[in-house]
Amino acid sequence: MKDISFNGSTTKGDSANFRSWQNRVLFSYTAFYMFVYMGRFNHWPAGPIIREDIGFTHIDIGIINACLLWGFAIGGFTHGRIAESYGYRFWLLSGTIASVALNWITSFGNNLWTIAIPWALNGFANATAWSPGIGMLAQWWDRTHRGRVMGLVGVSAGLSMLIMWTVTGWTVSEFGWRAAFRYPPLLMLPLGIVLFLLVRDRPSDVGLKDLDQSGSLNSEKEIKEQLSQIKEGPFAPY
Repeated sequence: MKDISFNGSTTKGDSANFRSWQNRVLFSYTAFYMFVYMGRFNHWPAGPIIREDIGFTHIDIGIINACLLWGFAIGGFTHGRIAESYGYRFWLLSGTIASVALNWITSFGNNLWTIAIPWALNGFANATAWSPGIGMLAQWWDRTHRGRVMGLVGVSAGLSMLIMWTVTGWTVSEFGWRAAFRYPPLLMLPLGIVLFLLVRDRPSDVGLKDLDQSGSLNSEKEIKEQLSQIKEGPFAPY
């Protein structure tokens, strides 16, 4: 593993402590993210039962799914910036609590809009699990290591989908579709609290040196050379 670049001098003890915190933040976040889909995509296994129970059409189910995804898209666009101001782990926990609450509210819906509206708000709230989390990881891992970090996050996202289908599918079959919005999302809450307690937003929060994030930035000359190559490349006019 390459040496990590810090702002200022560090001792060997600092470096070992830093790596310990790196792994603590990374594995705590990925463990938490493995259960995030309990409160985001749990509508998918429940959808066919909802359609039969309430008499929805396929279009109605599509509208509900679209509301979730639009809420998530807007949340992904805004939460990263907000988390920079209020703190990554605080915003992660706040969104987790809101997502669990909105799942419960959705479970009491009995028509299209009493389900779609809180579900859209849930998409917005649940999006706090992504961009603030990635922003927090970026404070602990420099550019040369972020590929493997995001690879591990991708694995946790895949496992999250697998866990969601298994747990939520069983819940729907045993207790009905409303239970899918009430009980599986509760798993997010203790994990969100544990994440909040275990991690810190950046190294300086635990007395360590923050990463030097400027090391891999290109100089003005290099940027001009790259732009020149782009202009002369496949996009250049004939």
